[in-house]
Amino acid sequence: MSQNNPYPVQQQFTPTPYVPDYLVWAILETLFCCQPFGIAGIVYSAMALGAKQQGNYQQAMENAKTARLLLLIGISGYALIVMGVVGFMLLGALVPLSGM
Repeated sequence: MSQNNPYPVQQQFTPTPYVPDYLVWAILETLFCCQPFGIAGIVYSAMALGAKQQGNYQQAMENAKTARLLLLIGISGYALIVMGVVGFMLLGALVPLSGM
């Protein structure tokens, strides 16, 4: 004889760890900043997404960490180049022409 239980049995929920993928940031860096590092960031971001979907969270975290590192290197390098160009422009504007 079966009993009717008014409360359904609840299944165990195991939360999945949060793995950032940095894909949007990599695309933006590729479009507006530094293409080589942006493309590499897109590749590692896609690898992080793939590993996350397969349930390999450790590999996904490693790929996401590499993508973030590449993005930071690209943005930092671009910022240094822009500051150098602006510095040379200011230096050229401040130094009077000599030899005339």
